[in-house]
Amino acid sequence: MINDGIANGKYQRTSDNTIQDLQSFQSFLYRNFKNCKNEHFFYSDVRPTSNKPAVLFATAKTHKFADFKNITTENLKLRPIISTCGTYYYQSAKSLAKYLAPLKENEYTIKDTLDFPDRLKDRTLDEDEVLVSYDVSLLCTEVPLEETIDYIIHQIYSENKLPHLSNKRIFKRPLQRVTQGSVFFNGNLYKQIDGCSMANPVVACDCKHIYVQA
Repeated sequence: MINDGIANGKYQRTSDNTIQDLQSFQSFLYRNFKNCKNEHFFYSDVRPTSNKPAVLFATAKTHKFADFKNITTENLKLRPIISTCGTYYYQSAKSLAKYLAPLKENEYTIKDTLDFPDRLKDRTLDEDEVLVSYDVSLLCTEVPLEETIDYIIHQIYSENKLPHLSNKRIFKRPLQRVTQGSVFFNGNLYKQIDGCSMANPVVACDCKHIYVQA
């Protein structure tokens, strides 16, 4: 899994500079957001409180098999998860997710599994229409981060869909840090540089939905 991520340009091995990164990020937040008045982005809530790296693990996609006897090590696929809980980016990511949440809401947003059948129960198809269901095999791990971040920036600073927390150049940096700066441990230290990690508040609450809508 690690070797595949490196080969696909999603991970890269990195040195143990966690303390320096922590100090740099904390200093950046203090200089630029210490007086921020947004209800979701107070400095006291977003500043780092830990120097713990993220952890990589995986869950097996066993639900794809009708009979568990068909599961083998050759055909079993793993879903990589980088858990950022407790890391020094986690508080910032949580606050950013709350701030960005309104961007994912539109007429096509499904709130939960109950909302989806409610929307379909009274709909009918015309003769020239076909109902299609897509099974997405890879989503989060294939989201291009730079394009997604640029889309978010456009929505905020060109479309003015959210109040500005700072200027465009400054605000882009924490977005990059909490998505492309995640350092995780798996025998060695690695950094995720592309594709979204599933256990990241910004990804779970925003980037995934925004990219799909784009």
